Amino acid sequence: MNETRNSGARNMASQMASDLLDRMLLNLAAFDTGGSVDLYRTDWGVPAPAAVNCQTQTCNPAELAQFDLWQWKSALARQLGVLLQVAMPSYEQYVLRGHRGQARATVLQAGQWLERAATAQGTYPAAAQVPADLLRVEGGRYTVVVATTTTSFTITATPSGRQATDGCGTFQVDHTGARSQLQVVGQPLPLTSDECWSR
Repeated sequence: MNETRNSGARNMASQMASDLLDRMLLNLAAFDTGGSVDLYRTDWGVPAPAAVNCQTQTCNPAELAQFDLWQWKSALARQLGVLLQVAMPSYEQYVLRGHRGQARATVLQAGQWLERAATAQGTYPAAAQVPADLLRVEGGRYTVVVATTTTSFTITATPSGRQATDGCGTFQVDHTGARSQLQVVGQPLPLTSDECWSR
């Protein structure tokens, strides 16, 4: 699907470049009368409306160049808007998935730390003894909380901000190694643990 999207973007870029070249070729008088390609040079800002509408009145070569650029940049802005509508949801899912992976890694590392501590001490340490750095999720989109007794623990990673809309909800793992998903308040039921812990 990404290749199809990339191919579509390349096709759009090719068509837009071809359109501008055609406009320049149809306005050769701009170059014959001492003008230069500078008449078609532009920045990437929002297009200013052309001073003269060359579709309804006669324009000199410089005015036609300005009108061509205005039409071309307006079309480009429309095309980019369509492209962004297609690309942005995929990108947002990619970002959510990346932060989700950070939360999973943090929860699992904290679980391993607790298991090592229990092996050394004979019981699970109090939650306050878990190093704070160990519970920090890169990106700050999850808050990790540990609850322990001498014989058990539960680690929970709750999403916040934009991450709260992620379909996996809250990650949870316990001393038995059971992995689960909890619903975030105000969000639909989360995806299954298989879907969330493996991708």
